[in-house]
This record gives sequence, structure tokens and C-alpha cells, in this order.
Amino acid sequence: MVSRRGFLKTSAALAALSVLPAGMVTGCSKREKAIGVQLYSVREDLQKDFDGTMKALAVAAEARNDIMPDIPTTAEAGFESVMFKKYRGILTTQNMPDEYVAILAEAFKGVSESAYFKEKYIVPNGLTPDYKGPEDFAKVIDETWVEVAEALGK
Repeated sequence: MVSRRGFLKTSAALAALSVLPAGMVTGCSKREKAIGVQLYSVREDLQKDFDGTMKALAVAAEARNDIMPDIPTTAEAGFESVMFKKYRGILTTQNMPDEYVAILAEAFKGVSESAYFKEKYIVPNGLTPDYKGPEDFAKVIDETWVEVAEALGK
């Protein structure tokens, strides 16, 4: 169990990281190979010729991406623990009535499965949708915080 103080410290650190551009954040695990990504120094080259400047080496996901099926996953490329997962969810108070939770869950499921959402958000960003209902999403949050606490040595 993570203490409130530890949770707040970790939350503050993650919030600070979340405002940085994705290309400026470097990830490193004590147990694995260090991987850093920094695109600032090639920003002008990227604007002129993105395809000539960048080459996809791997997809940081559990499965290959439908948009780039020939690009291996990070695990297939030899970096088993390099994974980028981004979750979006709605958190409420613990005492929210179950019928309200069900209404919200059904609404968000409908949006996540809509053609509009897929066309305007999922496909252009090369994402893999993975809707989780309230119970499954709670498990993801619990598992994620355990991983964060372990990585921080807490």
C-alpha cells in the first residue's frame, strides 16, 4: 500500500513530467537498458523532411500497430520492458451511487467505440483502443501504482 505522502510525491512528479513535450522525456530503468529520446535538436530537419529524418525502429506497445505492421514491437526488438501505455479515465468519489457509475461507464464506452472517435483520435494518433469498464480500470490503476512505487524504491 502506498502512503498518502508517497502518492502525492509521485503524483506531483508525474504531473510535472506530463507537461513536458513527449520527445523531451527520457525514460530509464535501473534494471534495463537506458533509452532516451530527444527531438529538439532535429526539430528544423523534422519540419523540412520528417520521413527522411525519422525512422521507426519499434512500436512501444504489446502488439504491432495496424498503421505500421512491418515495424516490430519493442519486445521483438530486444527491449522487453520498454512499453508506453497511456490511459485516460474518469475517477469519482468512492461513494458515488452504482447507477451513476453505470451511466458514466456506458457513455464512455459508447464514445470509445464510436466511429467518430476512432476516425478523429485513434487512427490519426496510431493508437490501439482498449476500453476498460470501472472494475477493470480500477485494477489497471492499482497495478500501475504498485509498479510506480516499486520503480521508486518505495
